[in-house]
Amino acid sequence: MPSIQLATVDSALRAEALSSDRYELYVDFAGRIGINLYNLLSNAGGFVEEWIFAHHYFGPETGNDLSGFKTACPRIGLGSQDTEIAILDALCVVAGDFLEQALDEVERGGHDVVGFSLTISQLAASMALARLIKLRRPETHVVFGGTACAGPMGTAILRVCPYVDAVVRCEAEGIFPQVVRHLRRHESLQDVPGVTWRHDGVVEANPVGPLHRFDGSRPSLDFDPYFARLRHAGIRDTMPVWLPFEGSRGCWYGEKVQCNFCGLHEIMSFRTLPWEHTLAELERWEKRYGVARFFAVDLIMPRDFKTTLLPAIRERGHDWTIFYEVKANLRRAELEALAASGVRWIQPGIESLEGGALRRMRKGVTPLQNIQLLKWCHELDIRVSWNIILGLPGDEPAGYATIVDRARALFHLEPAQGASPFQLHRFSPYFMQPHDHGILPIGAHPLYREIFPVNRADLDDLVYLHGYTMSDAAIGPDDYRAVSDAISEWQAAYARGAQLVLETESNGAAQILDSRGARAKRIRLDSAETALYRFLDSARSEATLARRFAEASPAAARQLAAADGVEGALARWKRQRLVITDAGRVLAVATCRPGKPNDTPAPLSYLADGTPEPAFSSDTMPVLII
Repeated sequence: MPSIQLATVDSALRAEALSSDRYELYVDFAGRIGINLYNLLSNAGGFVEEWIFAHHYFGPETGNDLSGFKTACPRIGLGSQDTEIAILDALCVVAGDFLEQALDEVERGGHDVVGFSLTISQLAASMALARLIKLRRPETHVVFGGTACAGPMGTAILRVCPYVDAVVRCEAEGIFPQVVRHLRRHESLQDVPGVTWRHDGVVEANPVGPLHRFDGSRPSLDFDPYFARLRHAGIRDTMPVWLPFEGSRGCWYGEKVQCNFCGLHEIMSFRTLPWEHTLAELERWEKRYGVARFFAVDLIMPRDFKTTLLPAIRERGHDWTIFYEVKANLRRAELEALAASGVRWIQPGIESLEGGALRRMRKGVTPLQNIQLLKWCHELDIRVSWNIILGLPGDEPAGYATIVDRARALFHLEPAQGASPFQLHRFSPYFMQPHDHGILPIGAHPLYREIFPVNRADLDDLVYLHGYTMSDAAIGPDDYRAVSDAISEWQAAYARGAQLVLETESNGAAQILDSRGARAKRIRLDSAETALYRFLDSARSEATLARRFAEASPAAARQLAAADGVEGALARWKRQRLVITDAGRVLAVATCRPGKPNDTPAPLSYLADGTPEPAFSSDTMPVLII
């Protein structure tokens, strides 16, 4: 997928009459090692990528021994440990060759300013290439920016890497053009907000100014250089077709209540582009690149997009596929509107199926809201990406037993992609107030000590992911294993086509096909039971259920009362795992149509035919952004 970061910085430079060249070098690296391995490494936690490039900055020639990482790092699914170690060694060699090739390309461009956009896990590669650039062309100005440079991380980069001249620690659009002009004029950076720089060898960190005005006034983004590089790398026919877009910044929920594990920093403040701007940009890209899949990089879908952007997409007849991060408390009608507008893949931040964990995380949703969302997405053919977070402060074995029990009732719905202990992210409430939650920080994650051999104070400031212990952990290995095993069973059952589907008959009665277990069975409901079961399509209060159902369906309620009543039906359905209860509420979990796994492909990149080569014209030298 193209880098929206580089495209955004390029747009900001153009707005200030500064031209740029873009080298999306990750495309070249993916071409070198193959898409499958590249994707595997990208999803392996970020440590491997850092280590193979750190070798070329902190490696043996500098007197450092980084070999301990090879036995300390988590397994990444490439075979035996000996096989994985051999692959890691080979990747180090490939990384070195890649850096030399990148250096040659940078030198041929002759740029006077080179800007690096760093997301998490790109620090070592950027430092290694910056070092090579400075050694070959010392007069080049090197500037870092991006997510991995926020807060103290950006200042620590300058302390440990003398080959970087300045770091932008905040949103770059309004800042980086100023930095470029100051550097070209050999002017001090002391008045540029949010920048860390050197003054007479001393690292200076300027205060961050106001947030960037995110209002659509920038020139439209383009991805032409990305496609040119794809052709050059020879991998244009090997990846799914997606383009990134940004309709908002920040998180409207996090502005009110920040999830305890969430590591957002100053960008929490929520801002949106005018929806008309977003729609026009997507339409422009569809026409220019022939794209039909769009990946929102927003942290959360703007609430008003459900009544503005999405209906406009539907009314204009666009046949698009869109990914968005959403809050899990969506109603059925809202999900139906999303699906009708092309939102076929969501990440709702489910995180758990147990109420205590969700409350401690401050998610603002309930387990039954999470489950009904999974059910409705199954019926609407919307792919759902989600995980279960374990090891939270306050977790108890009973909560994990609840997750296991509920998982086994949901084998027909899209399963979690995994279950793992929470990570201690910089800027999160867990990081900022650890002792309030019984968390004992131990500094940078221990694996980073095998990657960045710098002093502990610098290392702690340098990285985003930190290690910890718990002061009163009640969860043991058996509890983790029970949840992990239940998720594996769920994934296997879903892959084989497990169903729990309500099949309604012409007389109003129904049968429920249940193939969640080893043997399929059918459960018959009469017309009154069917009406009650459908009434539980969304979670309802168990205490008031009989009264509410009688108000909605008087005849069916009378018929049911003549048998064993609402209470009797619920008791049977609980034993049959046809409903799930939580905190006095009850939800039917059978779907109203059979389903199959959604085959919407994950975005590795976008490929299109007929994309023009990038063209740059300027009276001054282009800035290089990587």
